[in-house]
Amino acid sequence: MTVFDEALELAQRGDARGTLARIKALSRSPEPPNTGRLLLTLLDARAGEKLSPRDFRAVWRLASDAKGTERTRLFNRLSALRPRSPLLPKVGQPRPLLVTTAAGTSYCDPEAASSVRQGDALELVREPENPHDALAVRIDNAAGEKIGYVPRALNADIAALLDAGVELRCCTVSVEAGKTAPFITVSVDE
Repeated sequence: MTVFDEALELAQRGDARGTLARIKALSRSPEPPNTGRLLLTLLDARAGEKLSPRDFRAVWRLASDAKGTERTRLFNRLSALRPRSPLLPKVGQPRPLLVTTAAGTSYCDPEAASSVRQGDALELVREPENPHDALAVRIDNAAGEKIGYVPRALNADIAALLDAGVELRCCTVSVEAGKTAPFITVSVDE
């Protein structure tokens, strides 16, 4: 039995850890497998059962490597399984669409990223012509300077809302010092 067959069998049984371990082993092979098919099989077998936060993050990262309709199907399924973030507000308060750490802050102007403080209003700007990601959503500070991006694995829904003309609010939840750039956690809501 090949490693791919083992992974497929584990996915059909709904064994997230076993499937992810086999996918990791397969990723080192000269011809990487169709991980999208394995992940969809795993999610089908679990029939809406929640993944642990660790497994969810691993599946989300692998799903971002999938292509075309498989990628869309994976993210649609994963959106329904997303674990509750500890940064979300308490019951009775409005729930943000997204709370995440900005990606790419180390590639931005260090002064612009360092100028952001907790509670600052930020602006979300679509970059459909971005050569690295057609769904890119840039995060700008109040002065209009780029401080990062919504992570690629999370930007599809936000990009679709911005493309549809929905006005989204974005603000800084926290700013932590990093080795080369700050870690900026942002909240996005309508």
